[in-house]
Amino acid sequence: MILQCPHCHAKHWDGERLSHSSRVRPLFGMCCKSGKTELPALEEPPELLSNLLTGADAVSKNFRRHIRQYNAAFAFTSLGVKLDESLFAGTGSYAFRIHGMLAHRTGGLLPEPDQPVRYAQIYIIDSSEDAVNIRIQNNFIDPDVWRELQAMIEEHHPYVQLYKQAYQIMREKPPEEQRDLQVHLRFKKHTDRRRYNLPNVADGEIAAILPGPGNIGAESRDIILRLHDGPLYRISDRHPAYHTLHYVLLFPKGELGWHEEIPLRDQDEAGRYKKVMFLL
Repeated sequence: MILQCPHCHAKHWDGERLSHSSRVRPLFGMCCKSGKTELPALEEPPELLSNLLTGADAVSKNFRRHIRQYNAAFAFTSLGVKLDESLFAGTGSYAFRIHGMLAHRTGGLLPEPDQPVRYAQIYIIDSSEDAVNIRIQNNFIDPDVWRELQAMIEEHHPYVQLYKQAYQIMREKPPEEQRDLQVHLRFKKHTDRRRYNLPNVADGEIAAILPGPGNIGAESRDIILRLHDGPLYRISDRHPAYHTLHYVLLFPKGELGWHEEIPLRDQDEAGRYKKVMFLL
């Protein structure tokens, strides 16, 4: 990537320039629509993560080499894809090809009996030594680094506390109701999400955590949590937390991503927001 947007400073390939612009004065439409929207810069990562991302020591280099495995160990959501397995039998560079669409999905907050802790369950279940060992079966993950990163995420990522609150709400219900109970995490409409505000239940940035049986009207863009494993729920890619729940090490403070109410500078008089594409 050799060119930079003069407005938001996103890096681009030359072929991504708008056709009416030049290499000397390039303009781009896929990041900020040539300055029509202002996106805040991401916050600085916590010191631990910053050191791992920039350090020259062996531990930091190993972390960066295997950052995908580390991120997978901390993701709240699973990756729902149909893999093209025809590529796996070949030789050469690793290739990841899928059929259809990629999706992020969320499951139960408690593991089923005799099943390992996975995804968001890691933030709910006490991390005993056995649980930690199960979680980091990957030989490339340093157990000490993993423990430090988990403590960092629990301190800085607001969804850890939201998930724990959802868990507590469901645990307080009678046992016979817990199997089918759902909690819906729902952002208030028309709140200002241009700033990467951390979701805060006390300040009303999350409209409510709504317990209720599965047949009570869920909006398609809710994040739906269950106490026990059952059907995996797909998280809408229009939800502001779509990326922060899966790419935890990219967004360690729960920064929000694209949403439909990001305003353009030429917002009309009626106050209606126009859509703008935001690529991560």
